[in-house]
Amino acid sequence: MGFMDSLKSMFGKAKNTAQAHSEDLDNAIGKGVDKAKDKMDPHMDKFDGAIDKVADKVDDVTQGKASGMIDKGTNAAKDAVDKLGKQNP
Repeated sequence: MGFMDSLKSMFGKAKNTAQAHSEDLDNAIGKGVDKAKDKMDPHMDKFDGAIDKVADKVDDVTQGKASGMIDKGTNAAKDAVDKLGKQNP
């Protein structure tokens, strides 16, 4: 058995193992995300204020040189939080 055959065999076993456990992993990740959403839900209204505070601090530290990028990131973060809130009514 050559090196390439050994490599193919090793990757084949890894692929089979991953496929066998992928459903378990998906379930575990899903449960973790649901748990995080449940914990965040009562505090969704506080996220926008926290995002603004962080953005203002970063803007101060950079002396306004990155204001455009900070605004863009702030908007993206707020959109992500809003989207997350809508997924978990």
